[in-house]
Amino acid sequence: MNRPAARDRLASFCERHFTVLHAAVFVALLVLAWLNHFVQDDAFIAFRYADHLARGQGLVFNLGERVEGYTCFLHVLLIAAGIRLGFDPIAFSYAIGMASFAGTLWAAFGLARTLSGSRLIALAALVLLGTNYTFSAFATGGLETQLHTFLVTAFLHLGARILATEPRAGSGAARLALCSLIGALAILTRLDALPLILPMGLVLAWDAFARVDRWREAALRWLALLLPAALLLGAWTAWKLAYYGALLPNTFYVKVESRASLAQGLYYLYRFVTTAAGAIPYYSRLTTIDMLGLNDRWIAQHGLTRHATPGHRRQPTLDYLLERRVNLMLGHPRLVWEETPGPLYVQEYPVPRYVAGLAEGRKFPAGLKALEIPIDRGYRLVVLYLTPSPAVDRAIREHGWRVREVADRDAPQ
Repeated sequence: MNRPAARDRLASFCERHFTVLHAAVFVALLVLAWLNHFVQDDAFIAFRYADHLARGQGLVFNLGERVEGYTCFLHVLLIAAGIRLGFDPIAFSYAIGMASFAGTLWAAFGLARTLSGSRLIALAALVLLGTNYTFSAFATGGLETQLHTFLVTAFLHLGARILATEPRAGSGAARLALCSLIGALAILTRLDALPLILPMGLVLAWDAFARVDRWREAALRWLALLLPAALLLGAWTAWKLAYYGALLPNTFYVKVESRASLAQGLYYLYRFVTTAAGAIPYYSRLTTIDMLGLNDRWIAQHGLTRHATPGHRRQPTLDYLLERRVNLMLGHPRLVWEETPGPLYVQEYPVPRYVAGLAEGRKFPAGLKALEIPIDRGYRLVVLYLTPSPAVDRAIREHGWRVREVADRDAPQ
């Protein structure tokens, strides 16, 4: 049997059983994505905002502090709705992610079929996309990643369908309005959806003008394309200004602090870093200062700049932490297993090294202590006890937390 004949027979078999084959591939990709499910720390930042909103305490990270420390407005609203209905935020985020993953597969298949004209090529594209480990794993994760991907892909799919369809009098306005709505929802999910959908939006705007003979028809199409997005995004922008007093999210000031941000962004492609800014504040329900400034307006705009991971370059000064009367201080969680005799040196602890070292030589308070807080499987979380608190002292006594002296190797003897 020659190769062309074998290829033709395979193609014929796939065409005859395409519906079953398509369904099997779709289900298999969903199962694969679920096998990769996980939740990451950054998701708990959104969960904390959503939890406060669901409890009627406002869209805030710390009660009484209106700081927009998230960039996924629609995702936060959906999680808040789930919490309000009694669902666990992790499980509900899985449901959103898996539903969005299924929607992305559907939209990607439709886009590939529109562009190629072949459903077999579209199916092959679906397999390549769905078996990509990063794409599959981020069907969950707790973040807005998959919802954002679905909305952007759906926008591109619908836009391609509109461009591939011959215009008829009175037709197309409804699909353009739907396209506008999907694009707006994508931007509400992540602001960086804008550069992804803008090229298609401009092409659709030009097509609405170029392929109709009457100005009235072109005006109707332009109105359908622009009005839904303008109303939705305009209302959101007005609310942001009234509620937070700022147009840009707080994270903008943390991540875009210099002209070198483009180079840092390219470098960020090679890095994937999370911090303790999510799960610990969410589960503790304590007022929290994010040491990277993502949810703290002062650090984001006035904090010191350090050489570190792009987007995570701001830091508080020690004076600021003392002024806010911070009790327990930690950065990336430091865990210990075995008891280590002697003091804990600040040089060994990542957060004090850059906070104390750059805060104009300010030293930590005399008699600084470190606490080892038991968490799980014998591990203990090491934190600095910065400002004394009766509540912390009571927890030390009741739970038997180990107290360690903190010393500075560089201090004069």
